Parts: sequence; structure tokens; C-alpha cells
Amino acid sequence: MSISSRKQIASIANNWQILLGEPSHGNSEWRRERWKLLRNGHSLSSDLPALGWHWRIDHDCSPEGHGPGSSRVTKLRLRSVHYQDACECVVMLPRPTRATVCVSTQIGCGVGCTFCATGKMGWQRNLCTTEILEQVLLARQRVGDWSSSPKRNIHLRNVVFMGMGEPLHNDGELHRSLEWLISDKGFGFSPRHLTVSTAGVPSKMIELAERFPRVRIALSLHAAEAELRRQLVPRATHDLESLRSAIRQINAIDPRGPVWIEIALIAGINDSIEHAHAIHRFCEGLRVEINVIPYNDTSHASGLTVDQTKVVQAPSRETVRAFVEELRGLGWYTTWRNTYGDSIRAACGQLATGLTTQSPVSSGCSDDTVNQMKNGDDTRW
Repeated sequence: MSISSRKQIASIANNWQILLGEPSHGNSEWRRERWKLLRNGHSLSSDLPALGWHWRIDHDCSPEGHGPGSSRVTKLRLRSVHYQDACECVVMLPRPTRATVCVSTQIGCGVGCTFCATGKMGWQRNLCTTEILEQVLLARQRVGDWSSSPKRNIHLRNVVFMGMGEPLHNDGELHRSLEWLISDKGFGFSPRHLTVSTAGVPSKMIELAERFPRVRIALSLHAAEAELRRQLVPRATHDLESLRSAIRQINAIDPRGPVWIEIALIAGINDSIEHAHAIHRFCEGLRVEINVIPYNDTSHASGLTVDQTKVVQAPSRETVRAFVEELRGLGWYTTWRNTYGDSIRAACGQLATGLTTQSPVSSGCSDDTVNQMKNGDDTRW
């Protein structure tokens, strides 16, 4: 990028600063009206500078062959205006009128799950609050496009923190994002429609539940034997009892909402009936629901594999069905997650970018902006 381009970007007022109440950018009524339009899916391209956002859409990918009434999914590759890197988020339409966005909290991930494309990138940097929230704005714009053609009343109902990164390794920005998503002056989501997925940071799981008791927590367990979990999730806690203790405390904080236990099922690795019994023993005495996710191909991402001597692939449908039915027979509410977007590498575990973070052109997230967002809304509105 040329020096003149860097100066141009650095001189453009950040749109979040405008919306949060920079005195030189209109009165509070003007800001409130623009924010309402934005959060309802309007782009406001004529009111706010295009380069005043954190992200620009570098690539917008949807599978081919979607007929009328079929499920929709779009992966957005977002290039940072301030850094020379990119993240990905996914907008899904699992039900005819209800959309879900899967957002990222980091570029790359430091947990290093050996079956995950993001984990193979390694950790590069944390996203700030407004970089996370901007993904939700872009998702609402996409949902608005879906509503207009064909004309249907589709709304963005759910936000899941299951994209790139470990959310609890960026918990300060995660908490501020949740405050804004829940606040009536922000996005106005029901906390029950927000889900944070974590590889397991027990103390931060408990802190999240204490601060946001109605936000759903999902634990990416993948295996209930310590050594196997160490192989699959090498840089997360392998102390299974500490994870059980965290779930017990979360259950006490939120007596109604179960914790989700996520299992990425890999052929010949963790898909046997014995593995299902180990999960049963882990879950005994806890209020949980189990979500089984057949492995999605990550051969497009170079790096680690689960076992160099084995081909990493999804189990057969018969194996998945037997695994799920075994857990159900043991008394657990167990779902078999539908796969969305695997043909465009947008499914669970497939998100990855090849760009490396460099020094910022401008910070993009000023201390003033972050301080204004700490309480979940702007008191000057």
C-alpha cells in the first residue's frame, strides 16, 4: 500500500466513532436514526464513508444449485482496511425465516485443534469489539438481500461465536460485543439467541456465565478421555474434572439453560461406541445437551493432522447414527448437526485465510471508541 493510500485511510473518520457520537458528525438524533437503519440491514453508503469501516468484503461465496425453499449459506471473506489480514464469517438460513451468523473473534487460533483449518493458522491477532460487531452488521445486510428476493420476511435471529478463534482468549472484546448485541440501544438480541463456543477455559467459562447468565455456552469437548483430547485439542485444558466443575457451576448460575457439549466426530479416532460411553460418563450429573458434528474436510489448510498414519475423514452416516443413538439410549438429548457450506469451505472447522497480520495502517479501534462501548451502549444517545 502506498504512503498516500495509508494517509488517506488514516484520515477517514471511523464510522463507529461517528455513530458513537463524535461531536463533529451530526447530532444525537441523526446518529440514532442511522444506527437503527444500519442494525436493520441498510448499508448507508451515501451517509457513511465506505473506507470508514473495519472490513471490506474481499470475497462473497455461496454454493451453486440452491433451488427455491432450500437452505442458504454465504461465506464472507473480510479484508481488514487497517491491517493486511482477513477473517471469515458465515451467514446461514437453516430455517425459512430465521438466519444465523457465525462470527470470528480472532485471526487464526492458538488452541490448535488438529482437525480444524483455523487451528492450523496459529494465532495471529485478536479482533476488537467493533470488528466483531461489524460482522453482524454485514450479516444483517445479507439477510436483508435474502428477504427482498424472493420477498420473504427473514430476520437474523441468532449469533454464534463459532467462527475463527477461541472467544475466551479474547474475553474482554467478547464481553463488550455481547453487551452491545443484547442492549436495546445496540442490536437488541435476546441473550438466549447468542452462543459462545469454547475449547474449554474453565475460569473464563464461569466468568462468562456470571456476567451473561442467559447466553448459551458450548464446550468443544471432542473426546472425554484425557489423552485423546490432548491429541485432538493440544493447547486446551486436558483436566476433565476442571471442565466438569465449570459446567456444574454454570448449571447453578443458570438453572434453565443446559451447556452444549460439541463432538467433532472423526472416523476411527473418536467415533466408537466406547467413545460414546466415555462422553456419557463425563456428562453424568451435569445438565447438558450433546451436539454431534461429523468432521468436515480441512485438507485445504496445511499443517497438523490428527494422526499421520491415518486418513482423516468423516465417519459413515451409519457410524454417526449409531453414535447418536447410543447417547440417546443412555438418556442424553443428542442432536446431529446439519452441515452447511462444506462445498465452499464454510462449514464447522473449515474457516481459514492465507493472509498474515502486519502492522496496522491505523489502529481502527481507538481507546475512546472502546471506552464508549464498555457499558454496552452510548450514554450520549
